[in-house]
Amino acid sequence: AFKKAGLPTQKFIGTDPIFAPTEKLKKLGVSVHIADESNINDLVPAGSVDVIFLQGVIEHLPNPKRTLKVLFGLLKPGGHIVGGTPNVDSIDRRIFGSDWSGWHAPRHFILFDWRSIRLYAKACGYELSKVYNELESANFWSVSAHSCLLKVLSKFMPRLKTRNYYDRLIIYPILLLMGLFAASVQKVFHKTGNMTFVFRKPLLG
Repeated sequence: AFKKAGLPTQKFIGTDPIFAPTEKLKKLGVSVHIADESNINDLVPAGSVDVIFLQGVIEHLPNPKRTLKVLFGLLKPGGHIVGGTPNVDSIDRRIFGSDWSGWHAPRHFILFDWRSIRLYAKACGYELSKVYNELESANFWSVSAHSCLLKVLSKFMPRLKTRNYYDRLIIYPILLLMGLFAASVQKVFHKTGNMTFVFRKPLLG
């Protein structure tokens, strides 16, 4: 999508630590590499990147600070990192507790709130341009509600535990609509369960 929306002079590079996603991007004509913070400097020149997208990435990193410091070196002065991640300081996390889908254990190593994402930005040399709510939190509401509902119903209907997961999603569209409404209200009056953050590399220093 970014490649189609970009200018002919803009270059897009994709990276992933495993093979499968890179092959999909190559078929779309994107220059892509199997890479992580240990070898990205061998593939991308220092100080050459305008924007780095980390959508749903930072929570999967075992050492976010190490990765952010490596990416800092790749950015041009004034360059940005734009990312999205779950927000533990949200009403849906408090309501659903251990059933909140934002935990996503064991795939999520570290989770953040608005305060901690600011501290990470500062610790790695960035300026935090902004943090804002995302309606993607509607998915957290619906998946979390589905998990809670399934847990309750399975006590009375044990067969639900053994049925195929996708067979149990008949009511999911309804839950998603309810989640969209909840997230919209939450976005106005509180912090949603998913946030977007923008880091900026200072022009000087």
